[in-house]
Amino acid sequence: MNPIMNMLNSNMGTNGAQGRNMMAMAMSAMMSGKSPHEFLKSIPQLNGMDLSNIQGTAQKLCQKKGVNYEDAKSMISSQIGMK
Repeated sequence: MNPIMNMLNSNMGTNGAQGRNMMAMAMSAMMSGKSPHEFLKSIPQLNGMDLSNIQGTAQKLCQKKGVNYEDAKSMISSQIGMK
């Protein structure tokens, strides 16, 4: 499973989120009226990343890790059923 899907499905052990997976945290944030940007800022693994330009940050991260951005995007889209 790729690292992003692992993060979405894993149990978090910090920031009071122990025992809750990322999808549950996202649903909770949405129901409490938080914006997607506010939610992303609360994820410890994203600490220090520029969330004002998510696509640019993703491209830089892929480049840093030696991953083809378009391949990664296609793989994630197919795993979560997006077109």
